[in-house]
Amino acid sequence: MSIAVITAEFNPFHNGHAYLIREALKHCGRAVVIMSGSFVQRGEPALIDKHRRARAALRAGADLVIELPLLYALAPAEIFARGAILTANALFAGQNTALVFGSESGDISYLKRLADAVSSRDGSFKETLMDALGQGMPYPKAMDLALSSSDKDPLSGYSLANSPNDILAAEYIRSLSITGSDITPLPVKRKEGEDIAHASDIRREPIPFDDRVLHFLPQYSLDEFRDISESGVEKTVCADDFSEALAYVLYAVSQNSLGEIADISGDLTNRILSLRRNFDCFTGFTRTVKTKAFTYARISRCLTELLLGITKRDRTAALGNNATYLRILGVRESSKDLLGQIGGSVSSGAPLIMRGADLHSERITGDPVLKRMIDLQLFADAIYDQKRLGAGFRIAEEEKQPVII
Repeated sequence: MSIAVITAEFNPFHNGHAYLIREALKHCGRAVVIMSGSFVQRGEPALIDKHRRARAALRAGADLVIELPLLYALAPAEIFARGAILTANALFAGQNTALVFGSESGDISYLKRLADAVSSRDGSFKETLMDALGQGMPYPKAMDLALSSSDKDPLSGYSLANSPNDILAAEYIRSLSITGSDITPLPVKRKEGEDIAHASDIRREPIPFDDRVLHFLPQYSLDEFRDISESGVEKTVCADDFSEALAYVLYAVSQNSLGEIADISGDLTNRILSLRRNFDCFTGFTRTVKTKAFTYARISRCLTELLLGITKRDRTAALGNNATYLRILGVRESSKDLLGQIGGSVSSGAPLIMRGADLHSERITGDPVLKRMIDLQLFADAIYDQKRLGAGFRIAEEEKQPVII
């Protein structure tokens, strides 16, 4: 029986995600999810805890949920995709595995040509892309323009202007090629319907969700929000929960230290420093710094990287070593046999983390790159839990156990 690997944030888990898992199971029979943890790609905290999102995925039919390391989860699309593929390769190397992902086009031939075109990045392509981005054009539209200007454009018939999933799909395919992976890419055309909405649209709605939003989420996802509301302790988390901490870091950071943060360029360093006295809150300052050249998502991601202390050196070391780890967030009782199939973890050197003690195993503490990745992960989880539960209720990451249903 083949295995489907799905990379996701599930922020929050909605009907479109449930559809993707159902389609993956139709094709492959087993579904394993590689999911972002406490912080996600756009530089925001996840709305609800990663174990709650893992439980929703398991109830939707997924067999196993693995955490995507923070250094890859909180990163631009190219690095997000690379980390996801490194993790997938370590999971089931040499086995009959497919990477299943949502796609606006659903056309694997087109997506492979798109990946080839982006990889080539000839002179006219790169120049047009950077000029368009510098003028404030959204990335998908800038990609469309750059591809049309390139002599290597084989992509007539589709538009990327409203196709963020196709752009990420192309990065997955590039990463499969770069890493020499034997995993097969398998796109699933995005489902349209009255009960389907983008996760970003759902997140904009106030919590508790009203009737306009409820029908976009399956009942088991709504159950997680209800449990949070009824707990009396736990809460959903948003970027502005970290305003006070970010304000302190912004006032304390030097120009050199700010320039070392993973995705912060020299121009953005100067802009952040020149405006930091205007800080009001996390989202407000992000809007203040935003320009045509610096998108909201990029600034939010950079500020979160600053808050967590993620540097260019951290990212370079992880990618240079093809470093990843396999942290189990959840598993179905009936699917525990999959844990014994993670043979790739031995040959790849990626440690398997099932219990809290595994976070401090010799395999991790003896590898400076992995230790740094885990330390960043633990710090991020600690400050996330402080906002989710309150300082008096923080649960040490070592005490958390995988969800089993």
